[in-house]
Amino acid sequence: MKKEVLIDIASSQTVDGNRDKIEVSVTGTLTYNDNGYKIEYIEYDSEMQGTNTSVAVSDGNCVSILREGAFSSEMMLENEKRHSCLYSTPYGELTIGLYTKKIKSDMTNAGGSLEMDYTIDLSMGQVTENTMKITVSERDI
Repeated sequence: MKKEVLIDIASSQTVDGNRDKIEVSVTGTLTYNDNGYKIEYIEYDSEMQGTNTSVAVSDGNCVSILREGAFSSEMMLENEKRHSCLYSTPYGELTIGLYTKKIKSDMTNAGGSLEMDYTIDLSMGQVTENTMKITVSERDI
């Protein structure tokens, strides 16, 4: 079942004790089935503007984030596991490592939330602490 929804995204990134926080609201779609769900939307912030983003969750503990546009990547987050991915930007490509500390989801076909706590390590040795909470609600028409 696929429907239009309101998506609120709150994320933070901490590097060397400095924390940056971003909060955005967009419209998109929620597709829910027996194996999991998918949230799809278009990024509107200045850096990622026009990027198509798809967040697919299976079995409640595996999240795939696919971005297509100027900043392209396919990131895999899995509870207590590390994955590597290629992150493409207009300036070049980076290999990043993702270690997932926590994934928590209470999504239903009516909406809910997805919380992720993870680190990103770059090939040049820098590590960032990241959190993201995506809240999905039915859209009033």
